[in-house]
Amino acid sequence: MTLKSILTATLISLCLAACSDSNDEPEKPSNPTIAITSETLEIPVGSSTPVRYTVDPDTTTVRWESSDTRIARVDANGIVTGVARGSVTVTARAASATASVAVKVVRAPHIGDYFYSDGTFSSSIDNNKSIIGIIFWIGDPTADDAALRREHPECSHGLVVAAYPDMTPTPWQSNASMFGSTTGSWIESNLSGLYVSPVSIWGSDTRRNLISGYNNTCALKRFNADASNSAWPVEAVARVQQFSDNVQTPASTSGWFLPGTKELSLLINSEHDGDVLDFNDIAADKCGQNKTVVNKSLEALDGAQTIGSNRWAYDLWSSNEWDIAQTYFISSLDGTIMCAPKNGVNNQLVRCILAF
Repeated sequence: MTLKSILTATLISLCLAACSDSNDEPEKPSNPTIAITSETLEIPVGSSTPVRYTVDPDTTTVRWESSDTRIARVDANGIVTGVARGSVTVTARAASATASVAVKVVRAPHIGDYFYSDGTFSSSIDNNKSIIGIIFWIGDPTADDAALRREHPECSHGLVVAAYPDMTPTPWQSNASMFGSTTGSWIESNLSGLYVSPVSIWGSDTRRNLISGYNNTCALKRFNADASNSAWPVEAVARVQQFSDNVQTPASTSGWFLPGTKELSLLINSEHDGDVLDFNDIAADKCGQNKTVVNKSLEALDGAQTIGSNRWAYDLWSSNEWDIAQTYFISSLDGTIMCAPKNGVNNQLVRCILAF
């Protein structure tokens, strides 16, 4: 081999090595991106709400800032807490990327407040807004209801009852005898890990003492949607869907659902410890307390329906099942929780509620 051919071969080898090295170099990571998916947040003083956001790559560290911590604070996980009434901007930073959301901190809600279609509330009627319900409980319903916590973590402030319900009696599940089982059994077989069975057997479990109406309603909607259940739908939940189509709710809420036994108890009575079925453990000053406050607000609205009536002792269906043939309901007269046949239409109504 000549000297010229040796040099040529060497140069080719060096070029190939250089090309190979450049191809083996790892790609430089792209700049992270961040986007806040929450709309303008409105939270009460003393309450907390998570900001919904996406970040790419998802391993990127996000830093949070509030423009005025005297009005609202935000922690390392993007959870905003209202401190005082006012407005702030909450900003998320991921390297050089930023995203912001406006936050308005309002006064804390009270039982009996009017709840509007825009997600706001007030103690007196605002004729410039559309009232859809009355606040009947203050607290965090996501603490009990895992499905609500997963799908609507921002709904941690309380519960609202519909002001203008459909007052047409309806069965819970008219063809329950044809189905021959509880919907809870179907839910456990088909929706395990997603929703919990609404069945609560008196004396065997305490599920009825938990806020669970959102979970129950979502699961029962799935039951109705399955073609194999078309001959025995849960009419009470179909009525909820009809009401939802007619009375729109703000995006900041859970949407309407059929209350569980716990929520129905809270609609009538002030919160108490113990079984919602056991009225012996409720102090006299708590029995009927919430109903009285809510009804006072409802009575001020033209066309609204109070909880219970002096002229008509109707009952409200629960989303909790008792067994194959029966479901829980509550008497709007005195708050007694009992069970009735699922095919009953003896003044049993659906009264929707929502979490906010």
